[in-house]
Amino acid sequence: MVLAAAIEAGATVVVTANLPNFPPASLAGHGGTAVHPDAGGGYSNRERAGERLVLAWNQGVEAVADDDGGPDDPLIDTSTEPRGRARTPLTSSEVDAVRTARAAGVGVNTLARQYGVVRQTIWAKARSR
Repeated sequence: MVLAAAIEAGATVVVTANLPNFPPASLAGHGGTAVHPDAGGGYSNRERAGERLVLAWNQGVEAVADDDGGPDDPLIDTSTEPRGRARTPLTSSEVDAVRTARAAGVGVNTLARQYGVVRQTIWAKARSR
């Protein structure tokens, strides 16, 4: 079943710990090979991650060297101001109003939208005294 799926998908490599069930002769007719998951070229996952990190760093350095002075992100000039309160704390009168509304049964989501804050802020302010 695994071999049929690999052939259907056009895979050239089957990674399996069950190598005896995938002899080279059975895969050669389909242009494929079987490898053990630990075969990985003698590298550990940490070494591979390190290589990917170095590669990404080098690509970033090359991109900075090729910088034309314009913005990196084409959406920078088209962005708008955030809809929320940008970390402005609720005033004491707003906190009192939130506590009163919560005591009256008004939902946290409703209050969060009304005051432009996240739900966690409403929860924290409604519980603290």
